[in-house]
Amino acid sequence: MIQIVCIDISPIDETEYRRLYGAASPRRQARADRMRLFADRVRCVAGDALIRYALCVRGIPGCYRMDTGTHGKPFLPDAPDLCFSLSHSGRWAAIAWGNRPVGLDLETVAPRPTAEALARRRFAPAEQAYLAAAPEGERLLRFYRLWTAKEAYVKYLGTGLTRSLASFSVVPPDAAGVPLHWRMLPGCCLCLCAPDDDVRLSVLPAAQLTTLHDKFPGFRIGE
Repeated sequence: MIQIVCIDISPIDETEYRRLYGAASPRRQARADRMRLFADRVRCVAGDALIRYALCVRGIPGCYRMDTGTHGKPFLPDAPDLCFSLSHSGRWAAIAWGNRPVGLDLETVAPRPTAEALARRRFAPAEQAYLAAAPEGERLLRFYRLWTAKEAYVKYLGTGLTRSLASFSVVPPDAAGVPLHWRMLPGCCLCLCAPDDDVRLSVLPAAQLTTLHDKFPGFRIGE
């Protein structure tokens, strides 16, 4: 089973942010400190909080080291059975986890004047044809379905953007043989790439993150 947890982070204020920041890893704190916009800082520290939430659900709270693979994919050497993927966009932050590799991406759905040019550069021919065949009123959403699927697939592989997005096709229902699962949140398109048909999505209030440290006061993710 793959679990996806989504949080609407827009209600998080300065006080709640400081609580998330205080429980975040030094590396994540340093990244947040470099960000000018408050919303970006919230999204940054929410990532650590979501990983802590996943560990708590699995019943293994503690202090865990974070590391990254060759192409920057994060993993927990102390919890090798937890495969996870993070994503955030706009008001949403999300994590997917399970016992096998997963890739998750979400994007805020909004008019994008560069969508057609981007599709020509980054989409495979089959994807461009799939996008062009969409009725006018559905084309924008179809673009985001393709875009999130491509991002989710390279996260699943662990290659990130070191692999050309135009080198493979994610025309539904799968990405090069790996199942794709789409979900819609208010104003947002989410796609999971994972070899599992049992996918469960939960939308939780932001308080689930900001109170997590109170329940497990020594629980953090280190370097």
